[in-house]
Amino acid sequence: MYKIEMYFGRDRPNERQVCDREFYDFIADCVIPRFPDGFTVLDGFGLWKNAHGKIIQEQCKILVLIIPQWENADTQVKVYHIRNSYCNRFNQESVLVTVSGLIESTF
Repeated sequence: MYKIEMYFGRDRPNERQVCDREFYDFIADCVIPRFPDGFTVLDGFGLWKNAHGKIIQEQCKILVLIIPQWENADTQVKVYHIRNSYCNRFNQESVLVTVSGLIESTF
């Protein structure tokens, strides 16, 4: 199993912040159709350096997916479509995507 985390910044250049309603509309449009088996969304706060070298502090939403196979090209296409859709919809420079393996366990 693999854990994919996607970090969606909420600040937009020269605009108001992405509100909860807009974010959850995005989830309904772009994430649920691609990963209908489920996922988790967390609130976060982070720092990052933009393309101009400026340190940005902002609130974010973190999407956590647990999937059986990252190497599957279909899964990668879905994740990258979500990332690109968010950047285009909300005028974002990037969305951080991390992938890590999980050890399967039974409780």
